[in-house]
Amino acid sequence: MLILTDDYIYRYIRPGLGDPKLPYASTSNYGHKVIFKARNGQMYVVSIPARKLKKQPTIEDLPNLQVILSNVEALHCDMYDSALFPVALVNKLVSLSAHPSQRILQKFASKSISQ
Repeated sequence: MLILTDDYIYRYIRPGLGDPKLPYASTSNYGHKVIFKARNGQMYVVSIPARKLKKQPTIEDLPNLQVILSNVEALHCDMYDSALFPVALVNKLVSLSAHPSQRILQKFASKSISQ
């Protein structure tokens, strides 16, 4: 498990200078990013809720971290790489199959071109 600090994020993920006063994504994020490898070998990046965002979070700043990671690990799904069951189900429900999608896009393109 790797808890991402501001230093790590701005050095390896989002190059540039961060706000010296505010933690990364403090206006749009409600947790700290954690990268972890499950026992089955899958890699996950999760946002763990925190009471207060910090520039250098530690394990103590992330209440119930082990419980959260255990639950994420339990929700794994083999439909896609590093997929979680609820996300895979929603993706399956909202995605169109290849054949109908192709016909719909073909009709749309033909209609748009003819106009």
